[in-house]
Amino acid sequence: MSSGTATIGLIGYGALAKQVVAALEGRAIRWVVLLREGSLAVPPVSATVVADIDVLVAERPDVVIEAAGQPSVAVYVPPLLQAGIPVIVASIGALAEEGRAGARPCAAVRCS
Repeated sequence: MSSGTATIGLIGYGALAKQVVAALEGRAIRWVVLLREGSLAVPPVSATVVADIDVLVAERPDVVIEAAGQPSVAVYVPPLLQAGIPVIVASIGALAEEGRAGARPCAAVRCS
């Protein structure tokens, strides 16, 4: 992260993501929000909204916060980790589900 504006990605824009944005209000942050097609969520006007994980990766955020629910962890976290982008997982229950997302994020970066 440079000393200027931080770029933070959000996966989803529900109650948790709104709280994160509100808590960091007034700071030099460029928000990039990943929303599924047809989402009715209304992210900040200044946010860049994307509908594809590859576009989020291309934005090169300094960190991404997953705030979209357990199914999103298995779908979106591995490509972010493979691209070297740190991810904060809010839906930690997904990491405990045996045979599901728990091993995938780790496998994405070859954890042991």
